[in-house]
Amino acid sequence: MKITPELLQKQRRFLVLAKEPLIVEEFITQTVEASKGVPRSYYDVADLSSAYNAESLFSSEQCTVHVLQELSSEHVQELDALLKTPTSDILIVIQHGSIPNTKAYTNITTVCQVVKIDALDEHGAVSWVREHLRNLKIEYEDALPEFLVHRIGKDLYALRNEIRKLWYLSEGKKLDVDFCSNIVFDAGESRYFDLIENFFRRRTPATLKEFHKVSETAYVSLLHFMLGQVQRMHRLSIFVEQGHTPDEISDLLSVPKFVVKVKMQPILASYNKVKLLRLQDMLNDLDIKLRESKHNKRLLFEAYLLKALKI
Repeated sequence: MKITPELLQKQRRFLVLAKEPLIVEEFITQTVEASKGVPRSYYDVADLSSAYNAESLFSSEQCTVHVLQELSSEHVQELDALLKTPTSDILIVIQHGSIPNTKAYTNITTVCQVVKIDALDEHGAVSWVREHLRNLKIEYEDALPEFLVHRIGKDLYALRNEIRKLWYLSEGKKLDVDFCSNIVFDAGESRYFDLIENFFRRRTPATLKEFHKVSETAYVSLLHFMLGQVQRMHRLSIFVEQGHTPDEISDLLSVPKFVVKVKMQPILASYNKVKLLRLQDMLNDLDIKLRESKHNKRLLFEAYLLKALKI
């Protein structure tokens, strides 16, 4: 539902049935913008009877967008009474759970414009990404929204944060799948970032702590992620040895210059080309052992990690 100044001339009270928090935020922001930037205020409906009676809630001379959060059945009577107060203020009531269809609740749904904001399916998330990219005026490859949802999932907060990061790292260039695939890892792989960063910085206790968070069923996935990172670092070491500049390496690896300079190059102080080759051999050997060994896989993986940290 799009909020426009014309709509607000006719309707100034909304009951939002909310299942997608970020879209609720966008709805509130849209309402404020359509109201020509009037201030907004947030209240907990649980305190309605004591703090937000008609006199205190609508006493300001300036028009305000009031947001009442977490409407529940026990506060329906107070809200019904509050809605009888004449005011030019805008009221948005957020309801997350179900509420019995009492007379008071029926009154609320009659007085308020009911807005349903359901959780998005994959198709809806892709559409949201497209609209968000357009709103930010970001030029992008047509396949990018589907790629991002496939990699990250339907969590709109995670998608929004990733888009902002990509926007910054792209330095104003068109976003395409090739560029983004080197930065955005799928939802499963993203949880390994702390482990791999601690590993490359030789922080043994922190590396083991992150490893112990990984379930045994994810060991192969973790191993392949680590191997991919080590192989990329090995390519970096070769390019540095050949005398390529960070800008050239950024293009060769399809990685932002910021990542090359700040994240990747400092690792070469601890792991040169020879050590990175040894790491690849060790991880490939571990891959075979994990598939064939009948011994405790956690102890096996941990032993290889400790050996790799000492290279």
